[in-house]
Amino acid sequence: MYYIYLDSKIKGTYDIVLSYFKNSVFDKEQVTILHRVYKVNTKWTNIFYKERIKVLNIKRWKDLPSLANTTIFYMFNAQSNCRMVSYREATHIFIGHGESNKLASAKPIFRIYDYIAVAGSASIDRFLFQKIFTQCDVENEKFLKVGNKFIGEAPYRYVLNEKTLLYAPTWEGGIEEENYSSLTSSLESFYLIIKYMKKYEYKKIIIQPHPNTGHRDKKYIQYLLAGIELLKNVGFEVYLRPIKLPWISKMRFKGSFLDSSYQENVSVAFCDVSAMEIQLLDKEIPTFVFFTNTTNLVPDNMLTKEYYAIVGIKNYSSKLEVVKKEFLLKMKNYYIEQNKGQSILDMLR
Repeated sequence: MYYIYLDSKIKGTYDIVLSYFKNSVFDKEQVTILHRVYKVNTKWTNIFYKERIKVLNIKRWKDLPSLANTTIFYMFNAQSNCRMVSYREATHIFIGHGESNKLASAKPIFRIYDYIAVAGSASIDRFLFQKIFTQCDVENEKFLKVGNKFIGEAPYRYVLNEKTLLYAPTWEGGIEEENYSSLTSSLESFYLIIKYMKKYEYKKIIIQPHPNTGHRDKKYIQYLLAGIELLKNVGFEVYLRPIKLPWISKMRFKGSFLDSSYQENVSVAFCDVSAMEIQLLDKEIPTFVFFTNTTNLVPDNMLTKEYYAIVGIKNYSSKLEVVKKEFLLKMKNYYIEQNKGQSILDMLR
């Protein structure tokens, strides 16, 4: 028996879980969601019921079924995970919901799980560098290399001569110490992108903000809106992936919203230290990465130093040169194990 444990008070996390069923990573006939119920999230499971995904609501710990010989997957590091992993008759596997170089990607809490599903070697190096795990853990098969199964999918295709650019800023983080967003009151990221678009004669830009933008600090929504107005005033075509905005802004940008899953053609992208960086790498889209002063966990080796010396933006006067294809592929293979498309359940058998 397989379960996904879901304890969350953020609605967007339910969409993430649903996406793994829609993308056939999990089989709804074999996997049940163990849902921790609160007053705020009681109706959010409706999206699962519509897809005939099985849900078992847990209000109290005594509501749990027998967990003997079961496997429980964790996508988020909720506090109650510590209680769940105390049920030692089950196997506990952390799978996450994206691969990134944020601080949250390698914290001591990961030690509580029996196994960690990782995209590739970069994730393991991150854990070793942070001294969360040791080489002995690697040799004892603590890590399951699963490739791109849990990194999420960016709805974009690389087309060489397409004059469309993507900008995907992340959110401001749950705490300031984990704020990797390039959205600022000075709009520096937008000015740099405008400079790049003018130089290489780009006409169209797609903006995909993180769905949690403004969740902790509403100013970040204002930074986003100001940047969009700036781009429009310069004369670029601006399109926006769906995000929660004030109604007056929705009216202002009516006709500019794209379908959340429709595949768009782009030839270059700008993003922050986030899961989006690795998703775009998986699609082999040349991507520039904004680095803020927030500590990141980019693995420290010669390969990453050379790569981020080209694509990393640490100040807004950076010289921007698209990375060569062969180097892009080398980084992709480092971050994402190229497997044969087995499902996670097949890998566990």
